[in-house]
Amino acid sequence: MIFRLVILNGPRQGERITVPIEPLLVGRAPDCGLRLDDPEVAERHAVIEHFQGGLLIHDLGSMNRILVNKREITRSILKHGDEIELGRTRLLVQAFVQAEVKGRSPEIINETSGGRGKGAMAMLTVALLVVLGLVWIVRTRRPPATPLPPPPPAVATTAAPPIAVEWPPATSAPPAGPVMVVVTSAVPDETTVEEIRRLRAELALLQSSFRAMATQAAATVESARPPPPPSPPPTVTTAPPTRADVAAHTIARAKAEAAANRWDAADRLLAELQRQDPDVLAAYELRATWFEQRGQIEAALAQWAEMYRRAADRPDAARAAEEWTRLSLEQRRAGASGAGRVVIHQISVQRFPESQDYDDMRLVRIVLRSASPRPPPPNALRVEVVMFDESEDGHTIMLTRAMPARVRAWISESWSAEGTLNASAAYVVPAGFRQQSATRFHGCIVRVFCDNRLEDEAARPVDLLIRGPSQARRSL
Repeated sequence: MIFRLVILNGPRQGERITVPIEPLLVGRAPDCGLRLDDPEVAERHAVIEHFQGGLLIHDLGSMNRILVNKREITRSILKHGDEIELGRTRLLVQAFVQAEVKGRSPEIINETSGGRGKGAMAMLTVALLVVLGLVWIVRTRRPPATPLPPPPPAVATTAAPPIAVEWPPATSAPPAGPVMVVVTSAVPDETTVEEIRRLRAELALLQSSFRAMATQAAATVESARPPPPPSPPPTVTTAPPTRADVAAHTIARAKAEAAANRWDAADRLLAELQRQDPDVLAAYELRATWFEQRGQIEAALAQWAEMYRRAADRPDAARAAEEWTRLSLEQRRAGASGAGRVVIHQISVQRFPESQDYDDMRLVRIVLRSASPRPPPPNALRVEVVMFDESEDGHTIMLTRAMPARVRAWISESWSAEGTLNASAAYVVPAGFRQQSATRFHGCIVRVFCDNRLEDEAARPVDLLIRGPSQARRSL
């Protein structure tokens, strides 16, 4: 498929530009493939490129708009006959399919058939007049075909000799005396017979010539007949792009804009993609990463939280929760004066076998690490653990009722040589409690304080920090 752009107005009106295979950059900049001398066109206004057998136009984030068929767009599939407006310049989209038509051109065929057709008609007219004339001559010179009346019977008598006469007699009165009537037929002479033979031979020759001329004229007319008009080019139907195709194409364009440090244009592309297809998780991850690189922490946290909500039970939810937790912790450390000296290095939960004394027993082990060369003394630290249960169907998360929801962890007396400090807290469900409450252990949130100032916070599973119930938040 070949596409061509026709400029409909301006100083280049009537100019035709064939769209190349590579993307065509449109604008006022010198490096644009289609440079328009229009003050209302941006330096790099739009890109037109081949897309699944058709054309795709998309805005490069200019302040000026793009209209396709009088409708403002940021991205659109183009077809034959569409009209594009960039600033004050209007372009017409034309699509062509290459085809080869055999035979002579219609102009040559028309000239040939016109001359030969007139000559054949003239010859036919002359031949027809000659034949009619010969027929008229033959009919006028042929003897009359009216038969003679029968002669009267012959009468023989002895009184006088018979007299031969022609019938009918010259006068109306019959001859006197007995007569013998001899009837003679009119026989043409030899000259007339020869003339008739000659005319018949000429007539047969003319008929033969007339048939030959008629056959030749018919063949000439048939050969001069113009060939049927070529069939119109087949209609090319381009399947509309799928949601995945549009998403992949938009993300690729956004990455290209970001690589060129056009962050606003890249963010606008992803925001529009999220509006049209909110379930494209890659858009949330890209925007969160770019917001963090530009120091917009709150915007990045909002993107990770929305990605976690839409990912549901997919693996992307765990990644979104981890990134939200990391970024939230970094934000708190940056905002709290003196905080961040002690961080939570590891959290693990060990479950013990059931017994007649309890339905469920677990031990939460916590490893702390000093972030400064001189760690604070252990007695200046406080580690709190909040325990959570969930319903049997897993849809509801709540503070545990089997024991006090918030407990204070036991802390070892000294830091190790590697700069770590151990702490632990127990989760115990009394025997028979599970029969009264259909719940099970879900996880915990751990918070470390130094001199009553928050140093670090972590959770297992990490999504507790994002979707923890309101009562759990109030309890921390």
